[in-house]
Amino acid sequence: MDDSDTRTKLLDAAEELFAEKGFAAASLRAITGRAGVNLAAVNYHFGSKEGLARAVVRRRLEPINRERMARFAAIRSGGRPDIREVLAAFVEPPFLSCGRDSRVPAFVAMISRAFAEPENVMQSHFFELMGPVWQEFLGLAAAALPDLGRDELFWRLNFVIGAMSHAMRCLDRLPPLEGFSAVSAPDILARLMPFITAGMEA
Repeated sequence: MDDSDTRTKLLDAAEELFAEKGFAAASLRAITGRAGVNLAAVNYHFGSKEGLARAVVRRRLEPINRERMARFAAIRSGGRPDIREVLAAFVEPPFLSCGRDSRVPAFVAMISRAFAEPENVMQSHFFELMGPVWQEFLGLAAAALPDLGRDELFWRLNFVIGAMSHAMRCLDRLPPLEGFSAVSAPDILARLMPFITAGMEA
């Protein structure tokens, strides 16, 4: 097994166990056991358990955020933005990533668990990466809805994030209900966008 294989196995195993147990309860021994590598591999590749956690977050979030920022830049160059365009630039990339990688729902579950636990290691890595994206999102939304007060805008965007996060959790957690068909990322996204757009424009 070469170094890149070992690194990928550790990232995959850590993502799964952080999602299942949380950062504090997922031991390095359990992670390396699931990955099928020796304990020293964590220090070799990531320096520490916290370094591994940081790499897990960066692996998923950085490509999504690059796509978001590219779309934000395109919107900003086109004059006054439309709020639906701004929302789509933020919301669509994570849903599209679900279609490209079946492991993304585990990452969503991991982040959801991180925000429900007192341990803030995962949260701090997440916020560090999201800071520039959030500022750009907030700025473009303010330009699209100039009559909306800043406090109101802030909370509505937080409600957008809450709805998006819940919708993404539904991708692999929604129980089968009689009379309802199975859902996919495009199905949920198509329903979510009109809902959050109407909320922002209310």
